[in-house]
Amino acid sequence: MLIHGSEASKFPTEFIHNNIFISGTKNISETFNKYFLNVAVKLAEKVKPSTVQYDTFLPGKFKNSLYFYPTDACEVMLVCNTLKYKSISGHDEIVSWVTKTSMNAVAEPLAKIINCSLETEIVPDDLKIVKVILVYKAGAKIEFSNYRPISLLQCFSKIFQKFFLYSTHKSSE
Repeated sequence: MLIHGSEASKFPTEFIHNNIFISGTKNISETFNKYFLNVAVKLAEKVKPSTVQYDTFLPGKFKNSLYFYPTDACEVMLVCNTLKYKSISGHDEIVSWVTKTSMNAVAEPLAKIINCSLETEIVPDDLKIVKVILVYKAGAKIEFSNYRPISLLQCFSKIFQKFFLYSTHKSSE
């Protein structure tokens, strides 16, 4: 599916890249992937190295200065309440309203998983998977440059991220 604004339309079955026609779902997906990976590389090549050291802007010593306090079910529910009610999902196909309405049942185990992740410094692999959709911008629909990728995170990934952001702000107070 292709999204343009709030409208959904059919995805083209053929694209053109470097004057070559690309067809087939797998070939189109791989070419999109390579295209977007190369966009980042090309942009990075245009950035000139800075002659200013980071400590010009961040003076002081910061080694081991970040600490995350363990969480509990109440704090997880607080973070979960900041999720918006949406009907779109990540790769797990769980929409946010289902997560929010069932949080009473999963807040305690989720708090334990978050605390374990903090202790071991390991984020569960499933939380690193995103669903990427393409949003059509404008121009010819068969050109890769006329799309932008959007990453759809699963709700539990959002809760992890929001918890770490919330904890960072809490610890800096």
